[in-house]
Amino acid sequence: MNAVINESLICDPPGSLINNSSVKDFKLNGKHNSYIIHKGTRIVSNIHALHRNLEAWSQLPQPQVTPLDKFDPTRFLSSANEIIGSDYYMPFGKGLRKCPGQIVGLAMIRIFISCLLIKNPNCQISISKDHPLDSENSHFNIMSHATFKIKTSIEK
Repeated sequence: MNAVINESLICDPPGSLINNSSVKDFKLNGKHNSYIIHKGTRIVSNIHALHRNLEAWSQLPQPQVTPLDKFDPTRFLSSANEIIGSDYYMPFGKGLRKCPGQIVGLAMIRIFISCLLIKNPNCQISISKDHPLDSENSHFNIMSHATFKIKTSIEK
């Protein structure tokens, strides 16, 4: 269940931007340039873009990485079926400034999914074909375009 929740949070993290500032001067090396970031400089990370960076995910210890436009919770599982992470996966932020509601939010999600599955053991959850997870839908948006269809045994 944790792998499915993590994969869902790649599609639609609760926070889109993380707004922090540098605590010391440092050099940031890009592909073509390098920059000096001074202490106190505001740094805004785009979580949607970070979660869609295939180069970042390819650093995981798995032999192959599923394309990021495919829903694949196994990207969070080791060969021993233990949850693994990535420094580039941060739907609630990282470090001392991460979302204080992360634990409660994840507990609420687990309880909701557990209750849904207990009441509807034959339900099916899929990504909506109406909104594919392409680059236009996975970067910063005011409203989420990542939608899931849930079909329960009650539906006809």
